[in-house]
Amino acid sequence: MVLNHTTGSNPLAALYWNSAANRPAADNPWLNETARHPFNVFNDFNHESLVTRYFSSRVMEHWLKEYKVDGYRFDLSKGFTQNNTGSDVAAWGRYDPTRVAIWKRYYDTMQLKSPGSYVILEHFADNTEEIELSNYGMMYRAGLEPASSDLLHGEP
Repeated sequence: MVLNHTTGSNPLAALYWNSAANRPAADNPWLNETARHPFNVFNDFNHESLVTRYFSSRVMEHWLKEYKVDGYRFDLSKGFTQNNTGSDVAAWGRYDPTRVAIWKRYYDTMQLKSPGSYVILEHFADNTEEIELSNYGMMYRAGLEPASSDLLHGEP
């Protein structure tokens, strides 16, 4: 699932677009005007915005309920932050309590809508942050966490 960025052709970007700068407008309620982290592609969602949180939660709920998916692997989950680290990869990887809060909120939403659903993160952040999220119930890309590998092999 890719909910950390989107192209300019997405209506959420196009509705509030700065054509002169070819980026989201400053008043875009879903997207940051400029990316907050170094590995961004396209346009960066603001996951502290209430409208982005609502949109993302509804997308997750729709797929969990309508198509009966049992969880998601989230692309570039470390990018779910408003902590602007520019191009500093080391700063971006440090423990970020706001990013942890964002992920716990999304995890709680998924568990409310589909108890037992899986959250697999492509994260690569500070070990303290990853341990905290893992202890909360999230997993990491296959090979980085034994539970992720078991899950991909169809084992509970």
